Amino acid sequence: MWADRTIVGVTIGVVLIAVANFLVPDWIRQIGLLSMAIGSVALGLLVLWRSGLISFGHALFYGFSAYGVALLNYLGIRDAFVLVIVSAAASGLLAWGLGFLVRRYRAIFFALLTMAFSMILYGVLAKTERFGSTDGLNVHPPTFLGYAPGRPGSANHTVPVLFAGDLCLDPGRTTLSGFGSGANDHGRSGK
Repeated sequence: MWADRTIVGVTIGVVLIAVANFLVPDWIRQIGLLSMAIGSVALGLLVLWRSGLISFGHALFYGFSAYGVALLNYLGIRDAFVLVIVSAAASGLLAWGLGFLVRRYRAIFFALLTMAFSMILYGVLAKTERFGSTDGLNVHPPTFLGYAPGRPGSANHTVPVLFAGDLCLDPGRTTLSGFGSGANDHGRSGK
């Protein structure tokens, strides 16, 4: 019953935000996009917290994906769906590799190790002029399956609204799954 109400509520919210996206000024749209980005970080931390872990290095995966998008953009790949899928897969592969290294640590040790890996990436990127040092890289406006919207504001922000809607459903699906139940039990037992 709870899952049904959540799906309905998130769907209504996504539709309302997607429609409002075309009606609001650019500055409100930008604040909304930033809020969704911060919210996605919070949801990722929520899943870790439910399993008894806390990460100080979650920026590593967001930064890795962001630079992946910028580098793919530099190579001429501008389709939003390809950029998201490839950068998320690369970030997931990085998370899998680092997760393998820190899988036996808990509490402050896990938090500090994840922060250390994040700081290593930051140090490499800050010292590399080719990647824009601390200024970062520019990204051209994306296309959507070959379609380049005439007004870059509204249509470009509809896809993040859809992803944010999916992200709102993911923690519930994860914690209600068999994996989530095991993670919850493991996190509470303190092992």
